[in-house]
Amino acid sequence: MSGIPIPCSYPPRPWLLIARFGLLAAASFGLLALHLARSTPPTDEAAARAWLAGGAVIEWLQVGLLVAALLIVWAGRGPLRAFLALALLATLARELDALLGDLLWKDAHRAVMVVAAVAAAWVALRPQHRFHAQIETFVRTPAFWPMALGTLLVVCCALLLGQNAMWLEASAPGLDRITKRFVEEGLEATGYLWILHGTWEWQLAGRRAPAVLRQHDGEC
Repeated sequence: MSGIPIPCSYPPRPWLLIARFGLLAAASFGLLALHLARSTPPTDEAAARAWLAGGAVIEWLQVGLLVAALLIVWAGRGPLRAFLALALLATLARELDALLGDLLWKDAHRAVMVVAAVAAAWVALRPQHRFHAQIETFVRTPAFWPMALGTLLVVCCALLLGQNAMWLEASAPGLDRITKRFVEEGLEATGYLWILHGTWEWQLAGRRAPAVLRQHDGEC
């Protein structure tokens, strides 16, 4: 399919876009500052372990960011909405692994992730579908970059830098778990924040250029 024309009203005013990204950057630094303060109290190791423990505040914050992103995506239309919703659902299941294990069965989150991944692949590979047209337009909007960066932080950095073996020799005795969890949870929370912003920018783009993101027939 040829390139999808974008209406003259899009992209939005650059200064508003810069302001939104500036607020996002400030929120990211604020989140990391809070994470650092709660993870490295000078005299209270137990408080740091409590903050970084599975099912603690930092993980529920991540769940909240993912749920908010999922709700925003759900308000969209078309196959891209379905693909993003399924990807967020798989990620949410990963964050709720302990809860799903208690409610259903051990490692139930893996079954949810596999089903969501297969469904997302079906949406992306389905012939005679609008998915590829929407993706082509999506990468040309401001929504793509924060979502791509957030995904990079979560998938690559958090999963690679969050390995226990990486921190065994680099950490003080008995503190390798704290170091590992600090890096992993901090990167994941920041990534989810950027993904949430990307979903919001996607919705803004859909409102400004509905012909492009929904019917694909608008042009100047």
